Amino acid sequence: MSVSSSLLLTQTRSSFLLSALQILGASLFIALCAQIRIPLFFTPVPITGQTFAIMLIGATMGSRKGLLSVIAYLAEGAIGLPVFTGAHFGLGSLLGVTGGYFVGFMLQAFLVGWCIERQRVFNSLNTFSILLASCALQLGLGALWLSQFVGFEYALAMGAAPFIVGETLKALSITAFLKCLKS
Repeated sequence: MSVSSSLLLTQTRSSFLLSALQILGASLFIALCAQIRIPLFFTPVPITGQTFAIMLIGATMGSRKGLLSVIAYLAEGAIGLPVFTGAHFGLGSLLGVTGGYFVGFMLQAFLVGWCIERQRVFNSLNTFSILLASCALQLGLGALWLSQFVGFEYALAMGAAPFIVGETLKALSITAFLKCLKS
């Protein structure tokens, strides 16, 4: 093996290790933000910090690493680590009333990263719109899944409407943060 091949292999391993650590760190950030929880008396779905973490990770790490971070988070919970909201874990949590939001989280991270990767120049309005669209997707999937448990007529009122203001504020704060990063 030549010196240049050996150097390239070392750089590739270092890059892979750095990416793996970034993904693991991001999954733990999601788990930490998931513990920020405000229960609502009229719905089984609480307000959490997960979507803030997921949008921020997608926006800063990109579509692939963002998606892999969410997958790692879901895998951690599935194997029994108490990373879900309220320190819950297991397949029961993934398949329960909030299961659709978990699917939405994966798509949300990927969508945010994919759209922001394609911006040639940072634009606050476009970024805010991307974040809001990702929230709509995630909330829509969550409400659709929730409808299996509460009926379609109640799903939007219990699984999407109560979260619109909070998601909008999260999207605004992330847009402002990203604008500061770009300045």
